[in-house]
Amino acid sequence: MRASVFAQTTVTAKFRNVTLNEVLWEIQKQTDFTFIYSTNDAKKVRVENLDVKNELISEVLNKCLRNSGLTYTVHDGVIAIRKAEPVRTETVAREKYTITGKVIEDSGEPIIGANVIVKGTTNGMMTDMDGNFHLEVTDKKVTLMVSYIGYASQEVVATPGKPMSIILKVDNNLLDEVIVTGYGTFKKSAYAGSASIVKTDAVKDVPNVSFQQMLEGAAPGVSVNTGSGIPGSSTSIRIRGMGSFNASNSPLYVVDGVPVLSGNIGASGSDSGLDVMSTLNTSDIESITVIKDAAAASLYGSRAANGVVIITTKQGKAGKPVFKLKSDWGFSNFAMPSAN
Repeated sequence: MRASVFAQTTVTAKFRNVTLNEVLWEIQKQTDFTFIYSTNDAKKVRVENLDVKNELISEVLNKCLRNSGLTYTVHDGVIAIRKAEPVRTETVAREKYTITGKVIEDSGEPIIGANVIVKGTTNGMMTDMDGNFHLEVTDKKVTLMVSYIGYASQEVVATPGKPMSIILKVDNNLLDEVIVTGYGTFKKSAYAGSASIVKTDAVKDVPNVSFQQMLEGAAPGVSVNTGSGIPGSSTSIRIRGMGSFNASNSPLYVVDGVPVLSGNIGASGSDSGLDVMSTLNTSDIESITVIKDAAAASLYGSRAANGVVIITTKQGKAGKPVFKLKSDWGFSNFAMPSAN
């Protein structure tokens, strides 16, 4: 009997909670096929619900043998029911290799938290407190992708068994001018408020007696007036003009995140008095940020009604000690009347 006959043969049956043996007998009576099977195996298989009408014999057999551990073959009008052979899966254990190394800066200092990942995979880790890393790979030669914020990323070919020393260099293209506020540090391009930044490196060669003079002409919307030329004399700073006729128009000064006292502390009460902010050494200042709009009041309240001048002082840096000396001097001649 050809396979085409088997493919076209249909069966009509209705059973509920019977053994496979009963179903096969019914199919054999309706068709010209002969079944060969183990009676014990057929009795162990229960057919809970079978209701078919003119359905292909192949579909009926698939329904009855589903999840039974049995299968069938067709040959010359004989359908043989037998146990299905378990699918064998062979797994080949691949040898693993270990890659170790260290990520450092140009100065030799370890980089903590650098990302080290095998290229083309998700196998990676971050360097520890000493800049060390170790990865398990299945290939003898892999490419590592090493990256860290502010440094240029590198791709390094690694060989297992050979400790690596990866040096990351600072990427100056990634550094962007930032704005320091009382509530965080932002990129200048992402800051929505109105602020001006004065870097002391830009005016380091200009002889300024006080940091207020550093703002003169360097920050838009800021006017600086000095009552006299006496060193340490009171200086008037106005941000976007005057805000009041009776109250103070002086801005709020914040040094390293701490609001400080400002103004004239001289006994005379005139502009020639001593300004407390004049005691701040200009060589100790890293940068000055002037916040000119309502963004300053969101943190400092009414004290920032006239603007905020945020001063960030210099801090220690890793590396060799560096000593710098800066001095200014001058002289003047008094006009003396002639003796003649």
